[in-house]
Amino acid sequence: MEEFRVISEFPMYAVSNYGRVINTRRDTEMRLSHNAYDELTVGLWRDGKQHRRAVRGIVARTFVPGETKIFNTPIFLDGDRDNLNANNLAWRPRWFAIAYIKQFDYEESWWYAGPVRDIRSGDIHPSIIDAAIANGSLVDDIRDSLMNHSRVFPGGAVYEFIKVHTSS
Repeated sequence: MEEFRVISEFPMYAVSNYGRVINTRRDTEMRLSHNAYDELTVGLWRDGKQHRRAVRGIVARTFVPGETKIFNTPIFLDGDRDNLNANNLAWRPRWFAIAYIKQFDYEESWWYAGPVRDIRSGDIHPSIIDAAIANGSLVDDIRDSLMNHSRVFPGGAVYEFIKVHTSS
């Protein structure tokens, strides 16, 4: 269900958990546009000046808990920079956020190997990439965990392949 909340930095605007931005005084939806980094942005007015802001940051600060001094950059869990749904965002350190989005530029066939299980939580994922998206982890880190049982950032998950039983 879509929910709108006032943007604290720009009180005459509200943002929804789906990434829509509205001018609350005019009751109109704001137009989003891509910047040079393919990021959806919106122009918001305050004190007679327009300010361009990344919509993912607005949505994350408004709806996604977990921002800290270190976990200060929202990532798109599914790698889709146009999917501004709050459920698709998570806070990560800036260095990690850069590595996370770049990994989607170089898709590999081994990403689809699976199913895999997080030994610590018992969660099962159909493939390595599904595990990475579900937990906001790097596919390379999950592959390393599958090979040597190392912990995966964030959260310390440890992965193993599981056998799929087929009937003959």
